[in-house]
Amino acid sequence: MRRVALAICGAVLLLVGARLCVPGPNHLFETLRSSCRVHDRVTVRFYVGSGGATTSFWYSVTSQTRWSWSEREVFYAYGEPIVTATECEGGALKITAPDAVWSLTVDELLAGSSPPFLYYNGRTASDLRRGRWGPLEILRTVFGLSICLTGIRLLWVVLRRLPNKPLERSGMNTSRPIEPTSAGRSAASR
Repeated sequence: MRRVALAICGAVLLLVGARLCVPGPNHLFETLRSSCRVHDRVTVRFYVGSGGATTSFWYSVTSQTRWSWSEREVFYAYGEPIVTATECEGGALKITAPDAVWSLTVDELLAGSSPPFLYYNGRTASDLRRGRWGPLEILRTVFGLSICLTGIRLLWVVLRRLPNKPLERSGMNTSRPIEPTSAGRSAASR
């Protein structure tokens, strides 16, 4: 029973560690403003971010098809244009700002091949790079890798001891040498 519990713990550690190693979006300084679904196939989320008093607000719209790691950015604006709303109407996503409207169809969201709309202080910024590997992501990956390796080690210890043997400690449960006896007589009758 103990081996089964250890195997389950090892498998859970392995899965949790592997999930932490998979990079995903970092919404640490962002607030979820709205969420909607396009044709029950794509989840769209609208975030507003704030890094503090010395930075402008940023606006991020993401789409997710299935798993949490499939979330990708389809719109990003730092400073301006100020996104006021996102709406999922029919088969399209509509992103609204005071002086512009952007629209993406469900096929464009599912394909994921089109680059996101990127703006920096009101200007198109096609060369703006938003990396996912900051200090928190690196720390999360190292932590996830250590948890994953702990799970692998635990499974290895459990599977290595496949026959159900009790744990043996040095000096404990050791067999004592048997004294030779003469034929037909027991050692106690001498």
